[in-house]
Amino acid sequence: MKKRVASLLAIAASIVLIAAPAFAATAVIYKGTLGSTAIVVELSADVETATGAVTGRYAYMSKGIDIPLDVQHAAPGEVELVEEKPCTVDLCKDVPNDAPEGTLPTPPLGAKWHLEAAAGGKVSGTWQDGGKTLPIALERVGSRRLDENFTPIPSSLSAVLINFYADEENLTAKTSPYDYLKMQVPYKASTPTQWGEVAFDYLTDPRTKFPFPHVISLGGADMTPVNDYLDSAHWENSAGALDCMASVYQGLGWYEGLSDDAGTLGGFEDEQLEVTYLSPTVMSYTQGGSIFCGGAHPDNHFIQTTLDVRAGKPLDMSRIFKGWVPTPFADGGSTDLDYARAHPDDYEWGPDQQLADFVRAHRNKDGDEEDCGYDDLVESNLKISFLNGDKVSFGLDGLANVIFACTEELYQAPIASLGDLLTPEAADYFPSLKGK
Repeated sequence: MKKRVASLLAIAASIVLIAAPAFAATAVIYKGTLGSTAIVVELSADVETATGAVTGRYAYMSKGIDIPLDVQHAAPGEVELVEEKPCTVDLCKDVPNDAPEGTLPTPPLGAKWHLEAAAGGKVSGTWQDGGKTLPIALERVGSRRLDENFTPIPSSLSAVLINFYADEENLTAKTSPYDYLKMQVPYKASTPTQWGEVAFDYLTDPRTKFPFPHVISLGGADMTPVNDYLDSAHWENSAGALDCMASVYQGLGWYEGLSDDAGTLGGFEDEQLEVTYLSPTVMSYTQGGSIFCGGAHPDNHFIQTTLDVRAGKPLDMSRIFKGWVPTPFADGGSTDLDYARAHPDDYEWGPDQQLADFVRAHRNKDGDEEDCGYDDLVESNLKISFLNGDKVSFGLDGLANVIFACTEELYQAPIASLGDLLTPEAADYFPSLKGK
């Protein structure tokens, strides 16, 4: 769906988890106020029934940045937690290499929470920091099942984000109610762009600053599926930016090598998104930038996404081009097209020989031929998207960091001129092809 951020995955992989017995648990999500400020809270147990080890995270809605909550005491109906302070190199130290296995760093601690359960899923309590005390008022609004191997530390709660970065799940009210609630803030809209019967604008979360496309007209067609997809993609990018900011806390991934980038948006604020095509059936948009929030190198990227507007999911390009074919990852896997379409993640999709040869024959020859090896990249990294005016763009996508500079458009042409390459079904997506 979306851009998946290798640098953020590197942070997740660097988090050290203590050894603990496997157990099933349910995270409980609350929303309410701390003083007069709106917050959302996720705890690894319900306050009403909590015992033993409990961990949590919370965020002010106006900021969106997770703050870790470490347990001090938990008993049914009463929980005491303490929130962590942001790290600096002086405050937070990495665990020494010779420390016993499973040793966790000791975070700097700040304000104390005292929570008590009340009837109807409500929770009340106090927040204390030095001589300042503020009331806490919460109500239970959701829950999610935790992994059997869940370890009760804050980073284990935020690890749910890995599923979204890895494209295994979409961020929804069901998959992560806490992160979903964090995204429910007023967005700033751009000036709409109108292309005939369709129109779109860009929405910006003021906390993460980058604009993301949103459809506002399909000439009377249903906009819900495509906007559900776009909303989830927007939220996942925003979650990545806020996760980078939260890595300023020891319990959410801070380490000394990250100190210059922890607490920043990691470059998400400079993401560039552009809608290149929109119709009642197909949408293409690009996303480019450079993200760094830990890891070996920045995640330089230029991603082209094409959606089946009616289905609200990535367009199956084999329905447009006869030469877009599946290759099974597993030896001996089925090569039946209908089966592959039903199990797309089990296959690598790309051009067959005829389509690859067509792109090679027509591609722009002005690039760095020797260093990039474009003819080989056509085979492995071809990406097809669409441009306003019913044009097709053949480009490259997903290039390794060392050859990212080779990302470029190879060839574009009116879709009507590609008749021999197209399936009969293509006319269902591009009505201008009917009768041709």
